Amino acid sequence: MSNMFEIEAAKIEIASGKANDAKQFAHDMIRDHGKAGSVLSDAAQKDGIELPAALDVGFTSKLAAFRRSSAANLDQAYLPTQVTAHEQAVNLFESHSKQGSDGKLKRTAAKILPGLRMHLTRIRGLTSK
Repeated sequence: MSNMFEIEAAKIEIASGKANDAKQFAHDMIRDHGKAGSVLSDAAQKDGIELPAALDVGFTSKLAAFRRSSAANLDQAYLPTQVTAHEQAVNLFESHSKQGSDGKLKRTAAKILPGLRMHLTRIRGLTSK
């Protein structure tokens, strides 16, 4: 779900945000999380694990709030949310890569983890400006 959320939030940022660095980050999220989503889906399918097909109420509510934000406020809403989303993703992927059941999904989580850490470092830098 986090992967889907990050892609949808990035689309909103690109369409309505003002800050070029936030928009560039959003473009990169669509590219990177788009690739990760298909790789994760394939790995989960091979391991017989069904991934969520839609966002839950919490993520849907956050996206609705982004859509209601003025252009002046969207960047300030988007960036901190991406910090939280990437912190959660890093924790989840780190945990699964160490403690998950052996299989394709565990190996895939370990491969994706360095990219998520890089995203987290990058978004923290953007929010500290």
